[in-house]
Order: sequence, then C-alpha cells, then structure tokens
Amino acid sequence: MMFDNVGCWCVQKARDGSVLGCSAENPADCWRVASTSAACFLSAENKLVTETCQKVKEKDLCLSRLGAEQASQDAKDVVALTLIAINVAASNGSETATFIRTTLSESAETLAPTTEQNFEDCSENFEDAMQDLDDALALVTSRDFKGLKTEVGTALDDANECSAALNQGEGKDLELFNKTNNFLQLCSIVDDLAHILAPSDDGADGPSSDNGDNLAPN
Repeated sequence: MMFDNVGCWCVQKARDGSVLGCSAENPADCWRVASTSAACFLSAENKLVTETCQKVKEKDLCLSRLGAEQASQDAKDVVALTLIAINVAASNGSETATFIRTTLSESAETLAPTTEQNFEDCSENFEDAMQDLDDALALVTSRDFKGLKTEVGTALDDANECSAALNQGEGKDLELFNKTNNFLQLCSIVDDLAHILAPSDDGADGPSSDNGDNLAPN
C-alpha cells in the first residue's frame, strides 16, 4: 500500500471484498476517487485505523467512524483505537438515550401502550449499557482486556434486549429500532477490538482466524 507525498490515502473496496490502496497526486483527486470508496483519510497515521478495521465485522462503519475522529490521527496502537471506539459508541448511546427520554416526556400521550412500555424498557437498557461502556473505559485504561471483553458483551446484551423487544412487531418504533441497531454495530466494533487485544487461547475469538496479533499491544 502506497502513500503519496501529500499524505492522502484512499481505500477502495474490490469486488471480492478485499481492500486496495490508491494514491492521488493531490487531495482533490483523492476525494474524487473516494466518492466510490469505503473511506478516504488525509493522514498516513490512519494506516492503523485501516488495518485494524479490516479485522472487525463492521469494516465500513469502523473506517468511517473511527477515521473521522480527530483523536485517531494520534493513535499509536489498538489500545488507543479501542478507547476512541468506546467513546464513539458511548456518544451514540447517549444520543439515543436522550431521544428515548424526550419521546417519553413529550409524546407519551400519543404512544400506544405497548410502544410506551418498549420505550421505558429501552430507557433502562440504554442506561445499563452506558454504565457498561463507562466501566469498559476504565478497564482499557487499566489494561484489563479480558475484563473488557466481558463488559462490552454485557453492553451488547443490554442493547439487544431493547432491539429484541422492538423487533417483535407490536409496539415497534422504527426510529428507535434503527438507532438501537446502529448502537449495536458500534458496540460490535468495540467487542471485536477487545478480542484483538485479548484473543482466546484457541484463536477462536474475533471475526476471522487472524486475531490481529501484529496489532496487539506490547
């Protein structure tokens, strides 16, 4: 993979699902090429983001969300990217929690009883999930990566409870359903990063057989 002298690196998805690097002579051309690409980064530092995101299930979302974070420019390892990913997921979850509270406060009278109950249950689910992610940050800081896997798994379980209730059909709110699924995808990225940091002894963890040993922290 090649970087040009302006530090612009585009990432383009091939038909077989692999990722190809392409350099441009100037940033404008790079952005033009990026219009049909998974992502375009204007700093060679994002090579870490690109390589790491190829090891998670939600590759495109990982590239777009982590690559857009200013902090990723200074990230030196997967530990730093995991902290960023947790903050991205937590920010998204906080927005969804606010949406739930606002809906219950301003529109409760117009909600069907089942829908209102789902919102109340999801409010509790997201409150728990946000606490899980807060605890996950502390675990990354203390480098307890096995504990991180457990904590992120709990956050996924909490959000899945909300999604499952909404997916039953009766009382389903499409906007909340979509917001919850987006949160689940972001938490899935954190979960995959946690498995890169603490792969299982049998190598079964993670979305692929390559658990990113070359990206693991020293």
